[in-house]
Amino acid sequence: MRTNTTATQRRTRKVVTPKPEKLGWEQYLQKNHRSLQQKMIELENLEMMSKHGPELWRQNNHRLEVFLSRMQRLAQEQNTGLSTGIVELS
Repeated sequence: MRTNTTATQRRTRKVVTPKPEKLGWEQYLQKNHRSLQQKMIELENLEMMSKHGPELWRQNNHRLEVFLSRMQRLAQEQNTGLSTGIVELS
C-alpha cells in the first residue's frame, strides 16, 4: 500500500523563521517608536485645531519653536564647551 508521504510531511513540518539580529531589532523598534510619536503629535494638532481653532494651534507651534531654539542654543554651548576642553587638553 502506498502512502502519501509528502502530504504528511507538509502537515508536520515546522516553519522556522530566523530571529533578527539584536541591532536590527532595536533599530526596527526605534523606527516604529518614532513613527508612533509622530502620529501622536499629528493627532494632538488635529484635536487642538478642532477644539480651539487655528489661533491656539499657532500659539502652541510658537511655544514649541521657542523651546527648540532654546535647546539648540544649549546644545551649541555644550558643543563649544567640549571643543574648548579638547583644545585645552592638547
